[in-house]
Amino acid sequence: MRARSFLKLMTLAAVALAGAGCKRSGPVPVEGVLLVDDKPLGGATVLFHPVGGAGQPASGFTRDDGSFELSTRASQPGVYEGDYRVIVVFDRAPKVTLSENMTMADKMKAWAKAREEQKGELTKPSPVPAVYGSVATTPLRWTVEGGGDPVVLKLPGARP
Repeated sequence: MRARSFLKLMTLAAVALAGAGCKRSGPVPVEGVLLVDDKPLGGATVLFHPVGGAGQPASGFTRDDGSFELSTRASQPGVYEGDYRVIVVFDRAPKVTLSENMTMADKMKAWAKAREEQKGELTKPSPVPAVYGSVATTPLRWTVEGGGDPVVLKLPGARP
């Protein structure tokens, strides 16, 4: 009889804790869009840095339409619930096509050729203001909760 009462009590406690808003133990899916001057920006990195340093950072790359998904690791999509500072950086890199059968020397030559051909494009200033590129200066914050709304990051463009 005591074992049955104990089991009922433990079941009730588990149900109560589940309903009390306990945080998930694993990452939750987080996707969003990055807009700069109300236009999608592809080629940027979005990083979620845990407030207070507790937790795991997550990051993702924006596609041409500005959309992104965040992952804590390459093999683990999603973000752990909590409060984050949001960092956005845009580094121009040459567009180059590499294949698996290329030697490392051939890949390096292709990168060097692409950098030279695209020099004018690569030296343009970043469209993202520098204030968003550091944990210390970014004003962006986001709270990740299970089943939350997509992240919409609307930034003003960098001004010369």
